Amino acid sequence: MENEQLSNNLINKSFKTVIVVLTLVLLSGLFYINKRSDRSKEVIATLQNQKEYTLKELRLSESKLNKVLVDNSNLSKQLVAERTKLKKLIAEYQKADVSESLNLKYQKKSQDLQNNVFFLMKELDRYKKKADSTSVALVKTKKNNDNLQSKNSDLKTQNKKLSDKIEGAAVLSYLDFKVTPFKLRNSGKQLETDKASKVDLLKISFTIAENKLSKGKEKKYYIQIIDNINNVLGEKKTILFGKKSLVYSIISTVNYNSKSITVDTEIPVSDLTKGMYYANVFDESNMILSTSFDLR
Repeated sequence: MENEQLSNNLINKSFKTVIVVLTLVLLSGLFYINKRSDRSKEVIATLQNQKEYTLKELRLSESKLNKVLVDNSNLSKQLVAERTKLKKLIAEYQKADVSESLNLKYQKKSQDLQNNVFFLMKELDRYKKKADSTSVALVKTKKNNDNLQSKNSDLKTQNKKLSDKIEGAAVLSYLDFKVTPFKLRNSGKQLETDKASKVDLLKISFTIAENKLSKGKEKKYYIQIIDNINNVLGEKKTILFGKKSLVYSIISTVNYNSKSITVDTEIPVSDLTKGMYYANVFDESNMILSTSFDLR
């Protein structure tokens, strides 16, 4: 009986020991799994941070390239190609899963692309400095040439000013431009009138002032009378001066000999209506005189 009790005590003790051991093993396993889980989370977070950092660097390179291409629209196709590669790599990496191997792969591609961009931008800066240096040299050369030409230019300017003064002084002046409406009686007598229905004749006169610097020559003046509905009165003929055309009422030809002379001419009219009328005198296509008169 004592032996049986002793045997049972041993069995119970062994059983308790096994339970304790199993419990310790289970706790150790749970602790290990928990540690592994925490470790996995840390690794994933680290890989995610690496991915974000690489994407940030890629976007920074893309931003620099965009600015360079905006400021320099005529750059070589190499920079445009690198920007396209950057855009493609950013799009691919954003969609990629987070893993150590993928991170290493894209970090390698990122570094290669950024090295290419850095090299190209350094080359651009070098060429820009060279171009600036060349530009400065050209400016200096131009300045020297300008200085050499300055004296000749001053003489030419003085001669031109003198020539312009003489030419300007030779320009003819005109004054006393007027248009007078008349009624013709059967007796031939002319009566001045401002009643539209009675006007049969318009007398035009103006004076060319004396100018001893102007050479004597025959002058043609084109006189234009326009009624209140924009019709040209008189002969109503058209003449061309290059690409310009002029509809005139009558031509007045004058032999100008550098002395003051009054130009008189007449335009027969009929069936005028009341309103404002306009008179213009042209020297070829240039208007030299203008006035208006009102008929009631």
